[in-house]
Amino acid sequence: MSMRRLSKSLLVLVLCILLTSCSPSPGKVRDGVSPKATATRPAEPISLTGTAARPRTSPTAQGECQEKAGEVRSLTYPGSVFHKDVRLTVYLPPCYSNSNERYPSLYLLHGYPQDEQHWETLGVIDLVEEGILTGKWPPTLLVLPNQPEPLFTKTDGGPGSYEQEMIEGLVPFIDETFRTLAEPQSRAIAGVSRGGVWALEIGLRNPDVFSTVAALSPSLHVNHPRVSYDPFNIAGGDSPLPEMIFISGGAGEPSFLVKIELFVQHLTEEGIKHIFLFTDGNHSDESWEGILPEVIQFVMQSWD
Repeated sequence: MSMRRLSKSLLVLVLCILLTSCSPSPGKVRDGVSPKATATRPAEPISLTGTAARPRTSPTAQGECQEKAGEVRSLTYPGSVFHKDVRLTVYLPPCYSNSNERYPSLYLLHGYPQDEQHWETLGVIDLVEEGILTGKWPPTLLVLPNQPEPLFTKTDGGPGSYEQEMIEGLVPFIDETFRTLAEPQSRAIAGVSRGGVWALEIGLRNPDVFSTVAALSPSLHVNHPRVSYDPFNIAGGDSPLPEMIFISGGAGEPSFLVKIELFVQHLTEEGIKHIFLFTDGNHSDESWEGILPEVIQFVMQSWD
């Protein structure tokens, strides 16, 4: 084993010990916008173990819901920037149709060249539903949008980009159509690969919309944005940022890992609280499926 791999293994071991031995430290929110964190990751570790607290009372949480499955809907919404209807999959938790409760929402951005079915293929709907039915996780809406071209791969952020499409088109549609908790503390965004880059760009620039951001194997090494939309620059500025940030990268995806580790180092140097999950996986569905429980646990726990 090389010295570099040995050092990395020791670092991961130490991090794992910290994560499993410390309880979460919820961030404070002022006026619906999370202030930029001032503590480094080692100073305020976030545990990925245990049971996430429920953000609001719900039929499932109260033991009143008798349904054993939620509902998966395939629909479209009118695009804002795209100017056409955009495909969309939404998961509604058990007893959604028989209650007046409002629910937190998790937006899941697919990778390239996948579509809105990508996260469903990874097993996120079955995983979340099992957690809801067993009481491990709160009833939650899952939002799986298609990211249409050319917005998905040919824009970098700001006006005319997928960021504007999501913030002005998708999120308002979801909040108007479904009973969501329409507040940043009850919204999260996660993405895979190219979708992971979008999750970072959109999440970091819009903490008044999303309080939690998760990026799985973000393809930062092939991302060439303008300065204002570069996650490195966004995380290095003075603007507020989301309180909860999760990044993953695998030893089996070396071309991706170099830039991912640079970004994680950048977050640490800037004093931005985050979790970095280093794995032995590669850039594949199998690897992302393997860490899905940790990702969802992070999101659910962020709503404490």
